[in-house]
Amino acid sequence: MEIRLTKLEAIVPTLATKEDLVKLESKVFSAIHMLESTIHQEMNKQTWRLVTTMVSVSTALATAAFFIARYVN
Repeated sequence: MEIRLTKLEAIVPTLATKEDLVKLESKVFSAIHMLESTIHQEMNKQTWRLVTTMVSVSTALATAAFFIARYVN
């Protein structure tokens, strides 16, 4: 019985307290918030790249079709 108690007493200082858990929770929350913000920014950039590319390609294809229809017999 005393051996088991000694083992438990050796483990007790390494256990987390409520304060430790609160600190960890705040760190995790801030990391998640920063990650969400970064993901949102990158998705926004990618969306505008896609829109710009599609508009450019569509304009080029319409222009090509116009010139082909007008100048090719």
